[in-house]
Amino acid sequence: MNLYRKLLLAQSPLALALAIVGVVSVVVISFLGSHSQTILKDNYRSVLAAQRMKEAMERMDSAALFIVAGEREKGTEQAEKYRPIFETELKVQEGNITEAGEKGIHRGTARLLDGLSGQVRSFAENHNSRRGKAALFFRARSGILQGESGGGRDPGNQPGCDGAQE
Repeated sequence: MNLYRKLLLAQSPLALALAIVGVVSVVVISFLGSHSQTILKDNYRSVLAAQRMKEAMERMDSAALFIVAGEREKGTEQAEKYRPIFETELKVQEGNITEAGEKGIHRGTARLLDGLSGQVRSFAENHNSRRGKAALFFRARSGILQGESGGGRDPGNQPGCDGAQE
């Protein structure tokens, strides 16, 4: 046996090991790729619904600001326009629950909608003074963000609630 064949024979186990690692890598990467595609496909509708809910929630938040600013009709109209959009997208999300723990998040989102809607109605119906509306807005917003239906920080410490005339 000459030197060339001895060297080739000595390196053949390394070449075989490298080929096996390459094949296993391709199989694992293919599996992970298809698994991530499945997750994306399953959750794509929920992602779109969440984006639309976020947009509707921002519009409802703006509606509360319109009411605080004295534009009651515009604020009420905007809140009434975007609540059904939010509810529709919430139902889409509810029908597309694919991950563990997602149902609890859905319930929290529904509570958030109820809290915000209640606060917008409260602004529109019960508070006539600008300072009172601003105080209620900041108290309600703080409570909603903390998962409550009201309460929160002292609204007197909020910007625009110092009693100064604008």
